[in-house]
Amino acid sequence: MRRRCRIFDGQRRVARAQKPNSGSRLRKRAEIDGLRAVAVMLVILFHAGFEAFSGGFVGIDIFLVISGYLITTIIITDLRAENFSLGNFYERRARRILPALFFVILVSLPFAWFYLLPKDIEAFGKSLVAVSTFTSNFLFWSEAGYFDTAAEFKPLLHTWSLAVEEQYYILFPLFLMLFWRFGTRFLLIACALLGIASLVVAHIGAYTLPAANYYLLPTRGWELLLGVFAAFYLAGRESSGFSRLANQALSLAGAALILVATFAFDSETPFPSLYALAPTVGALLIILAAREGTIVWLVLSNRVLVGIGLISYSAYLWHFPLFVFARHRILGEPEPWLMAVLCVVTIPLAYLSWRFIEKPFRDKSQTNRVQIVGLGATLAVGFIALGLFGAMSGGFPERGDNPLLTADLSTPLTFALTDDAGELCYDRGRDFCVFRNDEDAAWVQIVGDSHAATLAPDLVARLRPHVNLASLTNSQCWPMIGFKKHSRFGVPDLDCTPEIQQQRLDALLARENSIIVIAGRLPVYLTGQSFNNQEGGQEEDNFLLTRSLTDKTVKEGVRDYIDLLLAAGHRVLLVYPIPEVGFDVPRRVFQLTMLGDWQAGKTMLTTRSDVFHERNADAFALLDAVDHPGVVRVYPHELFCDNQVAEKCIVNDGGNVFYHDDDHPSSAGAVLINTRIVEKIEDMLTTD
Repeated sequence: MRRRCRIFDGQRRVARAQKPNSGSRLRKRAEIDGLRAVAVMLVILFHAGFEAFSGGFVGIDIFLVISGYLITTIIITDLRAENFSLGNFYERRARRILPALFFVILVSLPFAWFYLLPKDIEAFGKSLVAVSTFTSNFLFWSEAGYFDTAAEFKPLLHTWSLAVEEQYYILFPLFLMLFWRFGTRFLLIACALLGIASLVVAHIGAYTLPAANYYLLPTRGWELLLGVFAAFYLAGRESSGFSRLANQALSLAGAALILVATFAFDSETPFPSLYALAPTVGALLIILAAREGTIVWLVLSNRVLVGIGLISYSAYLWHFPLFVFARHRILGEPEPWLMAVLCVVTIPLAYLSWRFIEKPFRDKSQTNRVQIVGLGATLAVGFIALGLFGAMSGGFPERGDNPLLTADLSTPLTFALTDDAGELCYDRGRDFCVFRNDEDAAWVQIVGDSHAATLAPDLVARLRPHVNLASLTNSQCWPMIGFKKHSRFGVPDLDCTPEIQQQRLDALLARENSIIVIAGRLPVYLTGQSFNNQEGGQEEDNFLLTRSLTDKTVKEGVRDYIDLLLAAGHRVLLVYPIPEVGFDVPRRVFQLTMLGDWQAGKTMLTTRSDVFHERNADAFALLDAVDHPGVVRVYPHELFCDNQVAEKCIVNDGGNVFYHDDDHPSSAGAVLINTRIVEKIEDMLTTD
């Protein structure tokens, strides 16, 4: 301990001797600005949807390494000079981050008001609160659910990475201040242990809890810590200490790693995980070795890249709202040429906000600390108040005179279903909702995936006064024998295991002489494919694309499950597949109203019925093959296809909108389908 103190004292004496210079800011490195430019351009091109840059999301990881390096360099420089001030540090971060961020939010508000559906306004309001409290990564993690709005429709989604950095800015200086007295070796060992733990957790989390893994600081911390190590290594050095040849080789290797990640990674790459070592180690090598005279330095330090690097923060802030509002405004995915134009437009917008927002607020001669804190606090409180109001109001459905704003376009009845204890029933895994009426009353049991869950509340409301009811629905989990659903990267899905399936079956069998309603999105389980309506409507790739692995084939599992129910004396009501659409119906309806092409909702949107029949041929054949007197059938497609419009399936009838998204029925759709189901159940009960 005494030796450590002597070493530390020696460092302090050297620091005092250098004190006049040590308080100066970080020596400018043009190649770091160039690396920032590369990172932001990768992110922009990725978010624009250009497939060549399928791994462009690694730009975020590069940013984190750079941030870890720059911020740590600033802190340890001041700590060694014994003039580090936590207040000054937080003030500099506030000057750097808040003015441009809050300005972009202010500009986004009117577009959100005119372009967003009530459910989107509600989500936007929550994000205003989260951004203002540096917790947007937690919000977007919590929203990464089955019925969540798609990522490309959230204007402030990109702020999750800012929240990660802000949390690092808050915690890491405190960590350094607390342990600085123990010396550099202790700090580096502690950081190494934290970094290894973070990387291990990230790799495991990429396969088991991908949403939390992606958004949260504990699994991103190791990327920041790589930059921390670079800062400690280079602190007080004018060069890397490597030979010229080594600098050349290492910096080229770093650039190669980033390029490989950019063009080889895609949405199927578990991330962040060990795969993320490619772009982050690449960035680390460039920071360490891209010194003057190397090829990488020559490329990154050119004036164009350096200029983009200087405005990279503003470019990052602007690009995503531009893309999101374009997607809200335009029917379907914007054309590549338009996204390219928006990419270009991002640059002058970034320059303007850098020139007139970032620079003035970072200049202490123009704004003092009181002004920064006061303005930041005022805007933050304002955004929080506005966000809470928007969220609690349901997204301001009273906006304007558009009757479709107040229509039930977006809220599935799923979440209205509560059990006898008043608890929400949807997607409770092994816990199922039971509604008892009378011991002598018949039992109706509803089983299936999320399609069954969206039908269940209205069915319960209609049937509850007359029968005993049980709802045993479970998202993404069609009832079948031996079903082992695996998540995206091959890890078993714990919400749909053979054990849970058996529990569900046991519960069904325990109630004798029941009417069992089976409903779900069967073609997904049979094909493992998302839906393409062949008219430009392509469902996004998501967890439903994962092939479901079974001990048997899916067809055998479905048939055996139904046979077991029939053999036990139950009657089975099979609800055939609900037509899929291929586009978000409420959003498309709302877009048409904004374009002025919708006359009070009287124009019908449709998809091709031949595509529906082709898609569901195997599902129909499988269910048709169940030949038993205890089986009754309901065909939802008869309500939507080939009746009101020839050779088309409708998604609305000129007033009602029948879908919550691109495949789940809305309130109106559920009521329509359930009318047929209730009629069949009443017929079955009268024949008892």
